[in-house]
Amino acid sequence: MKFNEKLLKEKYFPQALTKIKEIVKIQSYAQPPTTTAPYGPGVKEVLDYAINLGQELGFKTYRDKNNKYGYLEYGEGKEIFAILGHLDVVPPGNLEEWKISPFSPEIINDILYGRGVLDDKGPTIIILYCLKYLKDHGYQPNRRIRVIFGLTEETTWDSINTYMKQEGTPTFGFTPDGMFPLVYAEKGIINLDIIGIGHKSIVINAGDAYNVTCSTSNINGVDIESFVKIGKNKNYRIENNNQQITIHGKPAHGSRPDEGINAGLRSLLILNELKVEHNLIKFVGDILQEDTALTKYFGDLDDESGSFTINVGIVEINSKNSKLGCNIRIPVKTDLQEILNRLTKILKPYNLTIKQQHYDKPLYMPQESTIVIKLMEIYQEVTGDKKAKPIAIGGGTYARAMPNCVAFGAIFDHTNSTEHQYNECIKVDELWKSMLIYVRAISTLGSLEIGKL
Repeated sequence: MKFNEKLLKEKYFPQALTKIKEIVKIQSYAQPPTTTAPYGPGVKEVLDYAINLGQELGFKTYRDKNNKYGYLEYGEGKEIFAILGHLDVVPPGNLEEWKISPFSPEIINDILYGRGVLDDKGPTIIILYCLKYLKDHGYQPNRRIRVIFGLTEETTWDSINTYMKQEGTPTFGFTPDGMFPLVYAEKGIINLDIIGIGHKSIVINAGDAYNVTCSTSNINGVDIESFVKIGKNKNYRIENNNQQITIHGKPAHGSRPDEGINAGLRSLLILNELKVEHNLIKFVGDILQEDTALTKYFGDLDDESGSFTINVGIVEINSKNSKLGCNIRIPVKTDLQEILNRLTKILKPYNLTIKQQHYDKPLYMPQESTIVIKLMEIYQEVTGDKKAKPIAIGGGTYARAMPNCVAFGAIFDHTNSTEHQYNECIKVDELWKSMLIYVRAISTLGSLEIGKL
């Protein structure tokens, strides 16, 4: 199929950019459920928006009766080519750290800022307008093309799991929620809590999500003068608000915790120096500290997907109990049970226990598969980058939710990506480039003769 790039850029891309700005305004991070909103009002609102937009664009749409997922569809046939996007986002964190209001997107120097512009609202909307262009210009796929709106990718994955249970497994697909040129392998991911006893006077609350480094930590019930003195001697960003102390860190994606500064762990390290008797505090002071690899205890587990990492995304201490909410990334060739056995052994002397929350199996798609070959050809054709090779990552995407699926974009600059960080952003010209790639990918895979995938 021939593409009119001028029309795509002058008509469809501006429309997509407008809708990205609109959808980013919706605060769709996980909140307590209501009767009609299982993942919170903001997530329900963003599903409403996506379904209404799909109908506005002329597509067939479907919404789960319990508002746990939705999708739009184009084409006919038994086979389904799925494009898995997600419309939930991680919380914005400390609003003072943003150069704009995170839910009031702005373009500054040709860069679009806002929570979700990159992960994953922006790429998902680009996909919709690629499909709209194809529909408007008479493209007829050999199968149904279904864009799935996931709602809990950043938390429990209940949304996509519910979809798979109720709708069945698509034939193949991709998710625009990874990196270019293409992600063929993803580490295993487990969210777990390390549980300890409570403390009679100290209260700590740090972090918002397992897969984001704790950016702030609030502490009550400590010797304020001594605590602040140690923190300042360590050059921690620390402030005293009457009876509450706040430590400021730097958020980072759970797959790259070494790029962040963990305010929660720093709180516990100060308490350990103050010789506060507590099993979780002692464990952090003796073992964990701010180490994101724990090579001394787990050894060198590196393989083609990367290294073992542990991110502490939540720290809580109160009178009843305490916990570290951890997001652990496990290289594809390492067994989960091996990790759990080693961690249990490390925790035993501290009388700490493990409570598993969620596990995503690793993803591995052979590089010689038809899907990988075709998508790599498209990427190289559009960008001219003939040296690009498929990559393995520590991040986790919806690609692992179904067989015959990979992550395909939308991040171009792997070293400076801003997902889960303050001032999340994407260059406008990179959004445009992704549109050129995705419109070709959708038309190619939509018409592909299926043999051995």
